[in-house]
Amino acid sequence: MFDSTVAYRVGGYDFVAMSASWKKLCLELPCSNRVVIPPVYATSWIETTIAGEPVLLQVWKGDCPHVLRGLPGGIGGEVGIYRRDNTRAIPNVLDIPALAEFPAEIRPLVKRVAEEIIRLAIGTAESGTDRWWPYPMPVTMEMRFSHGGRPFFTADPVEGNGTDPVYWLSRWMGYGSYAQYVQSELPHLPPLRTENYTMDFGVDGKWFRWDAPGSDIVPL
Repeated sequence: MFDSTVAYRVGGYDFVAMSASWKKLCLELPCSNRVVIPPVYATSWIETTIAGEPVLLQVWKGDCPHVLRGLPGGIGGEVGIYRRDNTRAIPNVLDIPALAEFPAEIRPLVKRVAEEIIRLAIGTAESGTDRWWPYPMPVTMEMRFSHGGRPFFTADPVEGNGTDPVYWLSRWMGYGSYAQYVQSELPHLPPLRTENYTMDFGVDGKWFRWDAPGSDIVPL
């Protein structure tokens, strides 16, 4: 059954995450270092080993403007588990079974988003861009944000139970809740560029930290 988003209310603030329907669709789509969402939703990645397997973790954080296009979004971030594979065939979006599970009225929007992801991920034939594909694993995925050592929010509940395969954790605070948070919790600070929050994320209990865009992701 189609579900457009997952909503949470934690600590008096509203959060959303990508739904099972979106995760099922994006499971069939490639990613790469070309997939970016400007202007203030930064991305980075790190190659590591999780549960004895080599993987690539791509992360995003900041102001995700998806919500302006009718998709889940807000202030927060994402973590995705991928593996490199340039031999896997690029799908025709219309051939992805999960597309048919979206309501007919929003299917054109979903199709355009999927086609844009493919376009960005592949680029031109001359670019030599490696393609990354979602790689579900039986792990838990966690994420938390802070600024200047002060906690912002934790993605609660975590993604996965350590048994069922997962590959994508997303969590965004709604813009209204973010405005309330800044007013009540950070009145002494100047306006913040949200992509500069520190992001800690864990996959299968292995933790990493990403500070300001342009800095390296480092193991904790």
